[in-house]
Amino acid sequence: MNNEEMSRLVDKARRDVLLYRILSGKLDYSNSYIREPTQKIKSIGLKVYYETLKDCEDVLKDQDILIFLIDTKQWSFEEEKKLKDLPKDIENTKVTYYKFYLDPSSRKKYKIEIDYKKKMYSDLFLKRNKYSNMTAQHIAFGAMWFEMINYMYKGSDKLSAIHYYQKNTVTDEDLRSIALSDEWLSYFTASKNPLGKPAIRMTEDQRRLISWTNLYKNCRSNPEAPPDNVFSDHDAFDGWLISEKRKDTANKKVNTIQTKNPNASNFYLFGQSKEDIEEIMSLNTPESLQKIENEFKST
Repeated sequence: MNNEEMSRLVDKARRDVLLYRILSGKLDYSNSYIREPTQKIKSIGLKVYYETLKDCEDVLKDQDILIFLIDTKQWSFEEEKKLKDLPKDIENTKVTYYKFYLDPSSRKKYKIEIDYKKKMYSDLFLKRNKYSNMTAQHIAFGAMWFEMINYMYKGSDKLSAIHYYQKNTVTDEDLRSIALSDEWLSYFTASKNPLGKPAIRMTEDQRRLISWTNLYKNCRSNPEAPPDNVFSDHDAFDGWLISEKRKDTANKKVNTIQTKNPNASNFYLFGQSKEDIEEIMSLNTPESLQKIENEFKST
């Protein structure tokens, strides 16, 4: 067994462990466990969050933190804009990644670009929020967790339990892989209600798992569903999903125009911003883009 196969085997085992943690609604901790918050526990916590937030009128706001960061040259307006624009930029790159998925060299190139932009966003986000613990929202959030942990964990060191729980949250990437796993699907396909309870009694991770599983199930039944290997590549699947959503939006616009100009053979959609233009252009296949380029060259 080579290193790559071993890595896949270890990763599968880790996600199987996560699956049974999600199903149990408990996180093992210090010879005991931390319960996932139920609806009742969340209700108690949110009341504390609300009451604390109301009492934080004189606490620093995010805008105050932003001004301080810029004034002390720890942050810039350019970085603020970059942080705001990167999510849409990553979306557009995912769409391109999906469209060139069958070309190995292009696929590798765009995958590197996506990973680079994700890392850039993560670094900027951490830098921008380095003092977020001083804001009213963060103080209220802390008070909420100090209240909820009393119902989630019976041990004495509540603060350590909070830190451990938050450090070990199930990521979306893991949850999506679990939703596609044979281990979970053996339960999901065997019953209409594999968890044996209504959604209102499920933990947050259980609801997220059901939601992702149903999304994948519905997408597989789509006549234009992508190949199986795209489903297991989260960035490529996101690209397909974003592309389908944009196509649906564009088709509605074209249908509106077509009712006014039924004899028109070509339709051109115009954007008001750079982001709009990038979205519109992402709707075209590589062949369509080449055709558009040729048409403009001939005019």
